[in-house]
Amino acid sequence: MRKLISTFPPNINLDNKGDNYKLIYILGENEFKNNLNDVNHVNKLFYNDIELEIFKKKYEIFIPKNQGFKYRIDKFIYKIAAIREAIIKYKDQNDIVWLDSDVKIFQNPSNYFDEIRPGINQCFSYYDRINTYQYAETGIIYFSSKFSNANLNFFNYLYSHIISGEVFKSDEEWHDAFLIRKYALKFNLPVKNLCIDNSLITTNPIFEHKSARKCLIHMKGGRKNKSILLTFLYDYFMMIYYVFKNKIIKINKFL
Repeated sequence: MRKLISTFPPNINLDNKGDNYKLIYILGENEFKNNLNDVNHVNKLFYNDIELEIFKKKYEIFIPKNQGFKYRIDKFIYKIAAIREAIIKYKDQNDIVWLDSDVKIFQNPSNYFDEIRPGINQCFSYYDRINTYQYAETGIIYFSSKFSNANLNFFNYLYSHIISGEVFKSDEEWHDAFLIRKYALKFNLPVKNLCIDNSLITTNPIFEHKSARKCLIHMKGGRKNKSILLTFLYDYFMMIYYVFKNKIIKINKFL
């Protein structure tokens, strides 16, 4: 049984689908605080909330209030903490698929998850937009149980790097999409880059990836306030735009 981890319950229940994935709810920042004593949440992971609050209080002078997502480490530390705790809890037992809370599932994604599973010598798989964008897409990450120790060491490092305040001294930006890619490359982790493996060229590789598009959608950023249909149409238009733009660039290089 492989575990499908989500920061918030998606709108599909995989528990009774008879497949290899079991849905587990892990609370994000707001859900954690609002549902601390809610026993109806399954397999809830308890963050060291006191430690995180001390961190935010100690370093609040460094955290800009209105400068966008790049510096909202007070928000993204909860994601790093949740992934770390998930690896600790299920260490050596199961693969783990991480889903951001704004990933909406509308069909059973088992075949898709089987497809993106890391290779036998890979720690995890994710969409690193290394050739198209300055950040990785970390809304979906598949962790291999075979490399639980390596994955745990990596997220222990990221968590300590943030909690200690070293992140403010060492890094240009402080969000998870930047930090995960930067240090995965720095430590030369053997990862499966789904963008390269699937020849994905747009800045929204989850949507561009046909297998993913058939079963889920990542309603990140401004998409959170749109319906799934509007998000799908917008992303489809942007995918056509990027594909066309890429072809023009290739033609110009040839000429």
